[in-house]
Amino acid sequence: MKNDKKEGYGIAYLSNGGKYEGKWKNDKKDGYGISYFSNGDKYEGEWKNNKKDGYGIYYCSNGDIYEGEWENNKPDGYVILYYSNGDKYKGEWKNGQKDGYGIYYFINGNKYEGEFKNNKKDGYGIYYYSNGGKYEGE
Repeated sequence: MKNDKKEGYGIAYLSNGGKYEGKWKNDKKDGYGISYFSNGDKYEGEWKNNKKDGYGIYYCSNGDIYEGEWENNKPDGYVILYYSNGDKYKGEWKNGQKDGYGIYYFINGNKYEGEFKNNKKDGYGIYYYSNGGKYEGE
């Protein structure tokens, strides 16, 4: 504690069953820390001013895993999303959505490589089919 505020390393046990273990600055999560959420999710990485910010890994209780850059509590920058069904997305994110260049690998062997906007394939891209075929264009 410093001036009646959390400062440095500490552990907060929340009344909803969650827990935060890590760095604090001026009573806020700031620096490296791990949050265990009451719904079973877990975030391990950088915090700034009480928000996920910087490099981190978010483990969802449904099995999805986000690994990469965060800003203002959302994936933002280069992020890899491992889906619980075996699919995988590697690419750009803006404000919590796939946005920019990325590659989506489907568990069935198909692959899309190209532009995304607002979480959807949008713009130029190439869709590779597992049987050897492909579509290239808008």
